[in-house]
Amino acid sequence: MPGTSSILFVDAYDSFARNIIALLYNCLPSADIVIIQIDTDVPRLYGIEIHEFISRFDAIVLGPGPGDPRNQFDVGLFEYILDVSAESHIPLLGICLGFQSLCLRYGHGITRLPVPCHGQTKDIRSYGTDIFAGLRDGPDVRMMGYNSLGIQRSEFLLSDGDHSQSSTATPSSPGSGTSSPASTGPPLGNKTSALQLLAWDDDGFAMAVRHSMLPFWGLQFHPESCMCYDGAGLIKNWWAQIEPFTSARMSRVPPGVSACALDLRSQLIKKPSSGSPLSVEELNSRVSIGRVTWSMSKIKSVTPQHLSKYCHTLAGKGVCTMLESAAKGRYCIYAFSEANAEIIEYAQGQLTSRRGGVVYNLETMSLQEALNEVAARTKSRACNDGCPTIPFWGGWVGFCSYEAGLELINVRASDHQVVPDFSFVFVERSVVFDQHGRNICVQSIKNDDEAWVTNMMHKLKVLERTAGRDGMKHQSLREVLDSAKVSAPDHDDYTDKIRRCQEELHAGNSYELCLTSEARIDVPAPNANSSYDLYQNLIKHNPVPFAAYLHFPGTKPGSYQSGSTASGTTILSSSPEQFLSWSRDGTLDMIPMKGTVQRTPTTDIDEVYRILGSPKEAAENLMIADLIRHDLYGVVGCRPYPVVSEHERSIDQQPVAHTLPRQEDDSGPSIDNSTQKYERPAQDPLSIPALNTIKQFDTVYQLVSHIRAHPPPHVDASDPRSVIAHNHSSLHYVLPPGSMTGAPKKRSCEILQQLEQRNRGVYSGIIGYMDVGGGGCWSVAIRTAFSSEAEDYVVEKSAKGEVGDEDLVEVEKRKIWHVGAGGAVTVLSDVEGEWEEMMGKMNNVLKGFREVKEDMPAWRPE
Repeated sequence: MPGTSSILFVDAYDSFARNIIALLYNCLPSADIVIIQIDTDVPRLYGIEIHEFISRFDAIVLGPGPGDPRNQFDVGLFEYILDVSAESHIPLLGICLGFQSLCLRYGHGITRLPVPCHGQTKDIRSYGTDIFAGLRDGPDVRMMGYNSLGIQRSEFLLSDGDHSQSSTATPSSPGSGTSSPASTGPPLGNKTSALQLLAWDDDGFAMAVRHSMLPFWGLQFHPESCMCYDGAGLIKNWWAQIEPFTSARMSRVPPGVSACALDLRSQLIKKPSSGSPLSVEELNSRVSIGRVTWSMSKIKSVTPQHLSKYCHTLAGKGVCTMLESAAKGRYCIYAFSEANAEIIEYAQGQLTSRRGGVVYNLETMSLQEALNEVAARTKSRACNDGCPTIPFWGGWVGFCSYEAGLELINVRASDHQVVPDFSFVFVERSVVFDQHGRNICVQSIKNDDEAWVTNMMHKLKVLERTAGRDGMKHQSLREVLDSAKVSAPDHDDYTDKIRRCQEELHAGNSYELCLTSEARIDVPAPNANSSYDLYQNLIKHNPVPFAAYLHFPGTKPGSYQSGSTASGTTILSSSPEQFLSWSRDGTLDMIPMKGTVQRTPTTDIDEVYRILGSPKEAAENLMIADLIRHDLYGVVGCRPYPVVSEHERSIDQQPVAHTLPRQEDDSGPSIDNSTQKYERPAQDPLSIPALNTIKQFDTVYQLVSHIRAHPPPHVDASDPRSVIAHNHSSLHYVLPPGSMTGAPKKRSCEILQQLEQRNRGVYSGIIGYMDVGGGGCWSVAIRTAFSSEAEDYVVEKSAKGEVGDEDLVEVEKRKIWHVGAGGAVTVLSDVEGEWEEMMGKMNNVLKGFREVKEDMPAWRPE
């Protein structure tokens, strides 16, 4: 291979593009890859005319993307790049949409597949020559498809029947000035075409082509998918075919053009914020390593319920946050925040910092800049001497909304927001309960706070001696639930949206759409305890690994808009799904769940395996696994690098995740040997510890995968400031959660915004913490209810007074709770089945608002 070659990758806003770039780097480690989008303004960005810009590359890859090659909006620069490449004999590879554009250019018709192939593997037949020569599994390979449109094989078939031989000739040599068509391959069909068929599928569609006179190749399938076999072999063969062209060309990439990210998120500006108590620059200048004061003791009788109630009682009407593991988890985190704890919130371009009643409105900034500000504040309080087995020492606890993620991918949300884009409270004092060892760790990151740590440990030991059963007042909760008014989704409206989703999928505009709906529950709110009692009832109905209660009090009622004061948000979460965790050495883990079967006393495990092993359910999970790989490559980069720390822990053995399920015999084995099929290239930044594994929870069975990003060489695991900077940057690339959007992410979110016509708010966002030691863990905000003080209202009721008195007026405070639910719609979805799945998920939360779950035995390690 040449010493250094330049490749231009043209991205059509696909959610698998970085996976392809990583594959190219793994196969061509010395290559320089420059990425532009189909709508990139090259003259403005690079100061050079686009024709000259394109001509200076050794090879070009036209990437996949949503849409139709006949639609100029979907392909953008593709057509012009094909013109320049043909004129200058620049080697080119088209993948999926790029393949279709290549075929369309040379006269082949585009046809809708009878059943689109989204996230499904298929057998690819080939002649075993050209780029298919010498592949590990022979001429026929198994590859992953993500397409609704295709080119029929009959366009290439021989008029006198198919032949088994294929062309062994190469396109005309560079600089010859003439073109020599292949002489030994099968002749073209009845229509004139410059393209030759290299591979096809059993459904009669072309899977790979090459130009007979130009160095152009095309692949309909995705060689980069985690379920593809020997995609690397195809890329290496392609490069071997084009080497005569690349070696003859001089790499003349314009000055200032270098390998760049697929978007501008890697070029974030750390902008000072006037009016802030501390700007980013000031915070960075004051970065130092702090210390953690902590004490650990084994306490046998105290349960999470006791700690939860104690935490809530001490919080009073102030901020209250707890992240609990109600089932099959290890750690529960309870924040004991003071009245002047800092709360930082971002909404509609405004970052607000407040302590107690003092509010600082920072200048208008982007969400990226606001997240940078949070990272700078975390670095300014970095610590490295807490208890090493405890995942959280102190730091930020809170949530990011779904709409925050939309802003990061440039999808416009509705202007009507009832919750901030994010809210975090900085926790200096906390108690962490380790359910495995039944150890309690009391800790503080405040200076000289030994007295509080000692005093709190003493109080917890007293609590152990006096702890009784759960003190939730069932009668008052029943009165609240008896007066609840539930507005549930409409069946016809939701099923119509499912069909509209499938229309978009058949048109090629998405591979998978995670459609959602919402119920609203109107309940009395007689006192400050009513929301907390609802939370306790919810997690008794749904014991899960990622339970959370968050209460951010507002400064005054009112809608949450730019420049206003906070309206207050309360969250009750019974989520089973981890979104992202990051360790104190910079390892990132994402564990998406897609594919659900409700668990009942009569559930047949064989039926569970049948359903979750079906092509529809497996495709849902595989699509999101590939999407997450793309997201994580955005964080760590696509170039290979030596993995310093392997961290080969299983899904259930990571000590840093506050509520990560641990290994259980009944959690279910892998439904097949998928994890063995994915072979991680040497020094690849990502690995896949698990792929399509069934996990059992109290109310559902879920299909789970696990993707890990290893820390890049520049991350210094011994310095929490280095780890914090790296780990916090991941939020810029992974939001919104792919398991709640579909793929490709950007186009799918745009379609869903049009269909759903509402903001999801907290639902579909993330809940978790960012630790001052560098760790962090987030759950996906599903099976979650949230409310905003902006929607609280009062009802006046008349009551008869004593004889001769005027009628009395009673005032009842009421609160609106939002409960979202949904599911991944694919072309294989059954409309009524999707409705039932959505309502099943929703009812898991709604039952917490419908019936009181009587006292249960205290949580114990299983």
